[in-house]
This record gives sequence, structure tokens and C-alpha cells, in this order.
Amino acid sequence: MAQEPGGLKQFGPDAQEAWDKAVAGAFPASPSDHLLTQPDEQTPDTAAVDWPAKPVRVFDCLPDADAARLLDWRSAAGDLGRLALQEEYLEWRVVRDDSGRIERVEMTTEFPEYWEVLAAWQPEDTLALVAELAGADSVPAEEIYGDHDPLSSGSTPKARLGAFRARMTGRRGIPASSYNNGRDAICFMIQGANTLPALVQLVAAAASPLFVEDEHSGELRPMSGSEAIADGNQAAVPCRNSDPTVVEKIVAAACAGRKLALDDPIGIYIQSVQHQRLRQPDQSEVPVEWFEFGRGVGVEDSPDGRIRYQRLVFEVPAEENGLAVGDLVDVDGRKIEHGSQVADLVQLAAFARVGAEGVVEVDRSPRPLPKPPPCDDPGLCDEIVRVWRDLQEE
Repeated sequence: MAQEPGGLKQFGPDAQEAWDKAVAGAFPASPSDHLLTQPDEQTPDTAAVDWPAKPVRVFDCLPDADAARLLDWRSAAGDLGRLALQEEYLEWRVVRDDSGRIERVEMTTEFPEYWEVLAAWQPEDTLALVAELAGADSVPAEEIYGDHDPLSSGSTPKARLGAFRARMTGRRGIPASSYNNGRDAICFMIQGANTLPALVQLVAAAASPLFVEDEHSGELRPMSGSEAIADGNQAAVPCRNSDPTVVEKIVAAACAGRKLALDDPIGIYIQSVQHQRLRQPDQSEVPVEWFEFGRGVGVEDSPDGRIRYQRLVFEVPAEENGLAVGDLVDVDGRKIEHGSQVADLVQLAAFARVGAEGVVEVDRSPRPLPKPPPCDDPGLCDEIVRVWRDLQEE
């Protein structure tokens, strides 16, 4: 049985069965000799693969001010910057006052596939959860399910799933519902790379040994993440914080002849926030209590002591006499004007389970040493520059 991400306990039996199928279906039909579809006694040890949440590729391709503005790009339809380029398995929405000052930043790492299962099988719970995340007493069912009445006697899981997808996920487009396009709320991720199948495929493609001869020592070593991606056989994008880091750790495990699996519960988890890097107007540190972690468990409630939060909300408490996030500065004195400045404080992790070295026979034949292009290479930046031009023309 696949556990719910974050250690949540929302599923009834039918939703649990559907989630089991969703997780199993994300894996390729024939994974490598190294990769298991579920952790078991062959993979007793837990290993964290962690990375910063800031979408670094955008900042490699554009000046910092332009990159930050692009990532926060909101049109009348919703958060287009989020849809296009918030690609490190964390997405955010920014809430501003009438003057444009930031009041709140809401961040999520939740997979759309989890929400689709909940919406298909437990519509009442889904409506209540959306209302909770939106800070509302209730939400109109039509905002979540469109013209379909999810609570009617004739409603079916299949009908609810289709209606929910059309309103809330957008399926690679901006969601129609204001409760997940950033206007009224953000419930789960919508960027095309931030999905359960994308994470599984990333790991599955990397779960093979890749050796090269070190150009200095001449000794065999595992490829780095960037080298493996440049080698051309990965389901990964270069120059992100996440993809090369995950690929490198998985390739290294395969090169060591280990069995490995994604941890159960599978997910992307918010580990920490560097609140010490923010300052109030009087130069005192911003307390960590101004950050609300949710949709998961902390150390005290986790059965294995691992932090598994999937939501983070940053807001100055009301009792702070009108102070807002936009009044704060970072350690270099720059005012907090964009969501990426807050994402830059956040550390993410995925957990893998690994076994002993030498269990799987490994082909140690070296491959040609790839030469990854620099991350500001024009060829790697074409997509981001095109999106930036679209913003300029709006």
C-alpha cells in the first residue's frame, strides 16, 4: 500500500486503492535491475536528496530583476510565470496589497495526482480542503468541478475526475479555477515538470551505472548529474537545482551496485527555511514562527524523524502593527519584492531508500566523457527568453 504524501491520512479505502494504482502506474513497465517500484527489505536505508527551491535556470538566462518579475508574472487568467517556469518542484503565489506590496507568499510541493484521487473519490473532503487553503468558510462547487455536481446521486468518480481536471489542473495550461490559478488560492502544482510521473521517470532513467574516466586522474568514476544529462539518456533538464542533483545521486547508487527505491510516502518535501537571511526594518531577524509549515509532518510527528511538509505560508502576524512581507529586506539590504526571494530561502528534499553496495552486478565499461554546455548557453536559454519576450509584449 502506497502511503499518502506527507504522512497525511485523508484517504478512505476507495481513494487509497486509486492512489496505489496511480503510484504503481507512474513506473515504467520494465524498470532497471537497480530500481524497485516499492521499498522493501532490500532497501533498508533512507537517503535524502536535497536542493534549493529557487528556479535557478531562469536566473542563469536573464538578469536577476527580469527573472524575478517573470516568475511572478500574473495575467488576468492567473499565474503564468508559475505555469511556465516555477520548475524546481515548488510553486508559489504572491498576495499583494493595493500598492503592490507583498502581504503573503504561499508555497506548495503537492502533486496534482494526489489531489485528483481525492477529488474523484472524496468530493466533500476536497471542497473543505480547498476552502481551508483559501482561508474561506466554503467554496462554490462549480469553481472546483465546473458544471458537474460532485455531490449528486448520479455523480461518479470518473465524472468527478474529469470535471476536476478541467477546472483545477489545466492539464499544462493555466487552471480555470481561481482556487488553483493563484488569484484566490494555490492548492497543488501545475507546472508540467512538477508531477508524480515526472519524478518517477527522472529516477527511473537515472537508475543505471554510468562510468567515465576522470580527465585528471584517469580513474573510473560515476558521471556527475550534469554529465549524465549531457550524455543524452535522462528524463531530466540541465541547469536546474533539482534534476542534476537527483540524477547524480541515483547514478552514483547504481554505480555502487545498490538496489534503490523512492521512499514511501513518495513526495517532494519542504525541509527548512533560512529565516535568518531576512531582516525587519529595525534589522532584527525575522522569526521562523512567521513561516507556517503544513500539509505534512515535522520531526515530532514523523515515524522516522524525517520532515515531510508540503506547504509553506509566509506572512507577518497581524499584531506587528501593519508590517508586511514587502517591508522586509534580505541580509544585503534588498527589499522583498518577489516570490523568488522567499523561494530562495527554502530547501527541498526527496527521499530514496537504498541497499548495500555490490548487490547488483555492474558493467564498469567507461563511456565517452560528456561536456555539458554552460547554463547561460543561448541554446539552453531560448525557451526562457521567449517567455520573457511574451511578457514584454503583454
